[in-house]
Amino acid sequence: MLLNNLKNATVVWLIAGAFVGSAGLIYQPQTSGQTERAPLEVSQPQPIPPEDFAKLHKLIKPGAGELRFHEIPWLLDITQARKKAAASGKPILVWSGAGGAPIGIC
Repeated sequence: MLLNNLKNATVVWLIAGAFVGSAGLIYQPQTSGQTERAPLEVSQPQPIPPEDFAKLHKLIKPGAGELRFHEIPWLLDITQARKKAAASGKPILVWSGAGGAPIGIC
């Protein structure tokens, strides 16, 4: 019985290998005589004309209401924030970025 199972597994693997091999032959890239590709030309960015600068700056500058993060009255002094939170009965959110200390480097 074990020998029969091994024969069946071998047949399945041979069929699967033939299928994958034939698929690889079918989907070979067409070279059409080209041996190398021409390198892509990278052009240098053109300077912005002074008359277009104001228009482009207006397009990329955040408009009113787009930076709501800046509208939050953040407190930078942790002691002041604790006093204000205790007085109003609210929690404190300590925001830390770039892996540093919440307010400066100690």
